[in-house]
Amino acid sequence: MKRIIPFIVVLSLLVTVVVSAESNNKYNGYDIVKVNVNNTELSLDVPAIVMNGRTLLPIRKVAEAVNGIVTWDGNTKTASILKPHVNIIFAESKDGSSISGEPSEIIPFWTEYDRYLSYISISGLSAGNHTLYCGIFKTDKNNNIDFNKPVDTKTEQTINSTGPYTPAMFALAWDKANIKEAGTYYFMVNLKDDEGNFKPIASYSMELK
Repeated sequence: MKRIIPFIVVLSLLVTVVVSAESNNKYNGYDIVKVNVNNTELSLDVPAIVMNGRTLLPIRKVAEAVNGIVTWDGNTKTASILKPHVNIIFAESKDGSSISGEPSEIIPFWTEYDRYLSYISISGLSAGNHTLYCGIFKTDKNNNIDFNKPVDTKTEQTINSTGPYTPAMFALAWDKANIKEAGTYYFMVNLKDDEGNFKPIASYSMELK
């Protein structure tokens, strides 16, 4: 098995908005706007529109398309977008030790040992406990991902954040036997929102040749 060099990418998506000039493309009398994320048009339950020279977008659909999480406070009529910053390093302690305690020298490559470690830091979270789960998925020959069939996944993780400017860090161990075929793998980090649903907040790709 050749070693995997993790190709780590933080999602940074450009939202391109195109206003249709068709006179019959209206919603309640306002021109409808098409919303593209990375050149892919979003499917919106309520369309984006132009009102008084300004583009109004459905905040939840657009935020989730760029791995943001939207919360709504009905008392104050406030919509908030949470977009945590996530960093990850796949590595293994030099002597093959477990993730408990302080690791020895960290090698930023996948090696011949049977367990790999992922060190994850997340900033931008409010103070308190947050629940996450992580999974690894493999693309098929058409570069599609079946999110119902993870190659490897972990149980829910509870992390404590002391505030948005202090990263919360944790580590997970992964089994080499599950990640052995050549191809592109995606590591997904998901955060539980206020409604109890898990939403993706980061995606990273790894290439095994």
